[in-house]
Amino acid sequence: MEVGRWKFRERIFHALFDVIVLKFIKDNGSLAGYDFMIYARQRYGVRLSSGTVYSKIYSLERQGLIKGRTDGRRKVYVLTDKGEAALNSIFSDPLAVQFLKLFGVSSGIEVGN
Repeated sequence: MEVGRWKFRERIFHALFDVIVLKFIKDNGSLAGYDFMIYARQRYGVRLSSGTVYSKIYSLERQGLIKGRTDGRRKVYVLTDKGEAALNSIFSDPLAVQFLKLFGVSSGIEVGN
């Protein structure tokens, strides 16, 4: 059942992609698509195509949650105020925090019983 386990993990990752990206940017200051592909593979064991990553990043940019800027030869993305507010809203929900923690996305906030 190893294949099923990885498929399930990929489904969860894709469902949480926007939260994981926003948290990655908050923790690291910025995000480049290629760096995020490597991070997703190392941290979550999920292989992402560049098409998947960039289409989801562009969606977050269109929503105003992140903003792209040129850094040398590559484009990097930073959180906007709207993205910061969205992330804070998510992590203010104790149930969301507990669920995200199960998948390894931590706010740094401890949730009581």
